[in-house]
Amino acid sequence: MDTQKKDIKAHSLDELKHVLKTWHEPSYRTNQIYHWLYAHSVTDFNSMKNLSVSLRNQLSQHFFISQLKSISHQCSSEGPLSTQKFLFELHDGKTIESVLIPSQSEIPSKPRYTVCVSTQVGCPLSCSFCATGNMGFSRNLSIGEIVDQVAFIQNWLSENYDERVTNVVFMGMGEPLLNIDPCLEAIRIFSNPDYRFKISERRITLSTIGLIPGIRTLLSKNVNFKLAVSLHSANELLRNQLIPASKDYPLEKLKQVLKEFNAINRHPVTLEYVLLKGINDQAKDAQALKRFTKGLRCKINLIDFNTVEGTNYRKTSEPSKHQFIRFLIDQNLKVTARKSRGQSQNAACGQLATLNSRSHRIGPKLSLSI
Repeated sequence: MDTQKKDIKAHSLDELKHVLKTWHEPSYRTNQIYHWLYAHSVTDFNSMKNLSVSLRNQLSQHFFISQLKSISHQCSSEGPLSTQKFLFELHDGKTIESVLIPSQSEIPSKPRYTVCVSTQVGCPLSCSFCATGNMGFSRNLSIGEIVDQVAFIQNWLSENYDERVTNVVFMGMGEPLLNIDPCLEAIRIFSNPDYRFKISERRITLSTIGLIPGIRTLLSKNVNFKLAVSLHSANELLRNQLIPASKDYPLEKLKQVLKEFNAINRHPVTLEYVLLKGINDQAKDAQALKRFTKGLRCKINLIDFNTVEGTNYRKTSEPSKHQFIRFLIDQNLKVTARKSRGQSQNAACGQLATLNSRSHRIGPKLSLSI
């Protein structure tokens, strides 16, 4: 590959329009190119038949069309609706993982197929209970690298089960709000009815540790997708220990910006809470969570902790878990407590950690209780 060429799928629609404008091409050509990339998934410019030969040649001189390379695929042992984990190699040799999570929907005859996508290679936030937190950060993913995770899994799902991806969650490796522009462009592509995915924004969830500047950016965009916040404790000191980056985003200010998000988005905010034995599963922790949720339109998603090598955390006992849930329900809070999927293949919440060909450990920080 010519190292001087750029990945065309790293360009947003507006960025590509600017490039074509400098080439004295009409702006509608950009829409045609995007349509070839994301409606037809073409892999070479010569396939873009409604473009002139000269424009195709110019595109080939300046750009390449990136593709994910599937390295491995694992299936869990959970029965007919099994979690699938995919390891992909990027054009520069770095690797990421994505997970397909089938589940029953409200309509039994129509299962839900959720793809958990990564947004960064590694993660810079170092959450103490997450495998990815110990692996460092390499780079952000491009628009195309985010979209192609869903495109590949969509092809696999169609070929093997004649089904379609119904939901997308930005809960894989990395912090989406540290790579916000490519994530927002990917969401626009997923939800655009003219492209191949046609996934409504109400079926898309973006998860963050609570980066307030990024949430304010979402406020300015008036987004329609769902927002999930990795809370994990409503005690300031404990949360700072679990999520070191949260020190810059105090709970009081986080709650205020979430209330502002409530005002512009019809979906309740999901508060993700991994239960850790003896750490955040006591009565005082449930009471702190109750106080944090007062005045906030939200639902609480309690997640079982899955063993992560190198940590001393343990899964909360079932009696403690049920007591925690009962307290929250008695406070009229909306609570879901679903077992994480993919444990048999290390594809569950916080478990993914892989050695690639360069012995660089990576793996997404996943919350698979959808």
